Amino acid sequence: TPDTPRVSLRLLTLLEAEIRQPGNWSAQLPIGNEAYVSLAKLTVPEGSLLAHPNATLRFTQKRLPLGKTLDKVNSNSIEDGTPRSLTIDALLLGAATTPTRPLQDFFAAAQFLEHNEEDKLSKPSFDKFDAGLEAGSSDYVFGQAVAEPFDYEEVNLSSPAATGLLSRFNLARDHLGLAAQLGAAGRSGLRDAAVLNPLDAPKLKINPPPLAEADSLQGAALAQNFTGVARTSYWHAEERKQAGLNIIEAFEFSL
Repeated sequence: TPDTPRVSLRLLTLLEAEIRQPGNWSAQLPIGNEAYVSLAKLTVPEGSLLAHPNATLRFTQKRLPLGKTLDKVNSNSIEDGTPRSLTIDALLLGAATTPTRPLQDFFAAAQFLEHNEEDKLSKPSFDKFDAGLEAGSSDYVFGQAVAEPFDYEEVNLSSPAATGLLSRFNLARDHLGLAAQLGAAGRSGLRDAAVLNPLDAPKLKINPPPLAEADSLQGAALAQNFTGVARTSYWHAEERKQAGLNIIEAFEFSL
């Protein structure tokens, strides 16, 4: 079987395509904050995003890691003379530039970084890298409160009581089963088992162990913990460790 042909790609072209995908954008209210306004149900044009004035705007993608120097993209190479690392520093909303905060997600490191057989065995297959950004703030100020008198009128809209006759009768067991299955309660959409399932499936959260560097000959005497993203990422720790030292999990200090 012939080898799959390698294609030279531009990282900037890949990222631009992801930015244009409406599904990569979302708007979320800060958790626990008051909305202050209610949004009516509107028909949003295709490709547009309806956002609350106090929403946090988020962009995430899975095409390539950001803020990391890449060696390849899957089986394809990166075009010579083009950037091998991309970072989004700010977001332009109208005429104003909004600062952003990075969002991370898990990527298969072997699809973007060259590594030897030792790396394949010792480092995790998936690691956290920057995958997007969020912009927005919950720091807002409202003007002077305005008092508004509120009055209402009570009206009884119920129908007048009507007299009627009630009759008592018994159903046979077969008729009772048919009435329960084919009646209004039996045909109700609330009896659908899928309705009883939660809207959002529970997600597993993986917390990588803290990392440190140590001299394999002198043990914990020269061991020190990593900080920042290198604290939980083998690939980031590899770039920051001192020459001649090894990366270990922090709990090994006490062994």
